[in-house]
Amino acid sequence: DMGALGAPYPWVLLIPQSIAGACTIVFGVVGFRPALVGTRGRTLATTLLVLPLGVGNLVSSAFRLDCRVADGCTVEETVRSWHATVHSILGVLLLVAAVAPFVVARCLRRSPQWARLSRSSTWFGVAIAVAMVAAIILGESAVGGLAQRIFALLAAAWVAVLAGWLLRLLAGRKGQNTALGPVATSPDLV
Repeated sequence: DMGALGAPYPWVLLIPQSIAGACTIVFGVVGFRPALVGTRGRTLATTLLVLPLGVGNLVSSAFRLDCRVADGCTVEETVRSWHATVHSILGVLLLVAAVAPFVVARCLRRSPQWARLSRSSTWFGVAIAVAMVAAIILGESAVGGLAQRIFALLAAAWVAVLAGWLLRLLAGRKGQNTALGPVATSPDLV
């Protein structure tokens, strides 16, 4: 609830969160999915990556909670308005983020260029799921807030690892005729 109405300096959280969401959407649609051309499950993997971490982060910044538990609000008071209710519903969408790394790992195993990241994706999935369960169990306590931040950090790190691998693949293909898929043939990216 660091971005709630009445929170001091909410832009410190909301602007980077929105940028990260937009970047995740662009990465998934323009980079990740095209790079997995011919790999079964790429559409589902991309959707599970982009929906909670891209769209969820981008949109939830616009729909803020009404107040902060840290300031004395009850959980019920934080979601009295329609925009806070939308924010909370988007929070439920994050449950998909606990499954996404496992689905993506399965898809990556099917691609020779991405198979090395399959195990990393699985381990990120375990860590993300543990952080999410901890955040749910610990609720609105200070430790629960810490678990939420750890979850967000792990999810962002996972996307960064995938994006870094794509850049590495593109750099390795630069100047070669070997196609990584449509994304590799784009003169803007190679």
